[in-house]
Amino acid sequence: MHATRLACPSMSFHKALAGPVAAVVLLVPTACRRHSAGTAREVTAPAPSGSTVTASTTATTASPKVSSGRLRPAPVLFGAAVLLPDEAGQFVDVTPPHGSEEYIHDAFFVDRNHGWVGFTDSSAASGRLVRTDDGGRTWETVAPATHRHQSGGSRVWLFFLDRRVGWTVSYAASAPAGGIYRTLNGGGTWSDYTALPEPGPVRFTTRDHGWLAGYSVFGNTGGLYETFNGGLTWTRRSVPPPAGTAPGDLAYRLPTFDGAEGILPVSAGDDRVAFYRSSDGGRTWRPAAIRAVPGGPKVAVAVASRSVWWAVAAEGGPVSVTTDAGRTWTTRPRVGLPETIIDFEATDDRTAWASAAGNGELRLYATSDGGATWHPVS
Repeated sequence: MHATRLACPSMSFHKALAGPVAAVVLLVPTACRRHSAGTAREVTAPAPSGSTVTASTTATTASPKVSSGRLRPAPVLFGAAVLLPDEAGQFVDVTPPHGSEEYIHDAFFVDRNHGWVGFTDSSAASGRLVRTDDGGRTWETVAPATHRHQSGGSRVWLFFLDRRVGWTVSYAASAPAGGIYRTLNGGGTWSDYTALPEPGPVRFTTRDHGWLAGYSVFGNTGGLYETFNGGLTWTRRSVPPPAGTAPGDLAYRLPTFDGAEGILPVSAGDDRVAFYRSSDGGRTWRPAAIRAVPGGPKVAVAVASRSVWWAVAAEGGPVSVTTDAGRTWTTRPRVGLPETIIDFEATDDRTAWASAAGNGELRLYATSDGGATWHPVS
């Protein structure tokens, strides 16, 4: 349930966080990259030993997720193809037709049929947004939000609550600046640009209520914000820094909620990850646990349940897992997972997925032994 994606265990905490169907944006061989609309084809996704990779196909109207993720059964991978699980749990290549200079900056599906893919054309400094209503068999161009930025280091995030209501957040590294747009008709038209206190990934639980993890060029180091009017204005939520850590050294992830009970992972400086709890829906936060994990904003964090949390150190460092809300931790050296983790998701203390880059290739990996060994899924 962190940032996204897979068949969740039958527990209330996971159900509260159930999200849209998985859409996996994946680097695949050139032969898989281009196909005309209406020619979706199956891509085998081998399961790691000891586990079964299946696709959850339950759609929900709200999509509260942790960090930037929101897909199951696997994290989003930004690459050359969009893979979507079918009813049998096999991944199908549904990549929209696109130009050779275009790359995918984000993809979002609210169910198996309804999704959006955003493209950026670096050579033309332009972007476009396409939408499917039939599971990727056909795609139509919809109006992209304006003021998108294609400068190096810039980001664009998509989030859709349902088939009609969604948001785009853009971040311009050259400014730096960013803002948010909202659509009420599936991307056909967008609201005016609204500046954000700090741009970053968002998650909305209703048309009006949502969260923002403020972003900077160095990572999610801005602040935690809450909106009650669809993103027009934002209220910053105070998070007390751990001893010896300045407020500016906190790197925020998006919080996870089960009713009014929330969990917020935060990187504290370059060598610790702190977890906070809230019992009032996120208005106030209190320290719950802290763990020595090097990497700062680059640490991969997942909240699998109220008591099961993961933290994966940067630059090939070990995996730490707790099953008792941070009172004790198990640390394992990781084997088979590249250094650079883009997105990360866990469902219990044994099973997790990660999109990771190594040797110029971005792939999806899975573990079924608590992070000790990792296997390519595709």
